[in-house]
Amino acid sequence: MPTIDVYGYVIKESDSLYGATVKLYKEGNYLSETTSDINGFYLLNVCGHQQGSGIYSVRATKYIKGQLWWASENFYWNEPEDMESFEIDLYFWDWK
Repeated sequence: MPTIDVYGYVIKESDSLYGATVKLYKEGNYLSETTSDINGFYLLNVCGHQQGSGIYSVRATKYIKGQLWWASENFYWNEPEDMESFEIDLYFWDWK
């Protein structure tokens, strides 16, 4: 089976965000997590969890000056037809 990943950048306003926690879920069930690097880049493997087709979510969180910021996106993986990785940038915006 090929490696199918979800990857992208965590961005706050217009800057890349280092150290955000990025978690992968399938239909609300936690699968794995990583931390965004110095450039805000993250990478998580989708197919390695033996979950098959379904709706997946990727969610980034980070406390900034005591306030929790977050961004989330959903995507549908259709195994085995979808052979390409998913590119999803996660944007934090000031919601006040």
